[in-house]
Amino acid sequence: MESAILFITHDISLAYAISTRIVVLYAGRIVKDGDVESITREPMHPAS
Repeated sequence: MESAILFITHDISLAYAISTRIVVLYAGRIVKDGDVESITREPMHPAS
């Protein structure tokens, strides 16, 4: 059985440590989503 947890934080390093996938929101909109490696190594938005 698969499960998911919605974890809201401003600490990207904490999200990296506990996640396999990250969604970055800015002003209430999704600006980037993907696996933790792509989000942290290739930030495409100032919020990430």
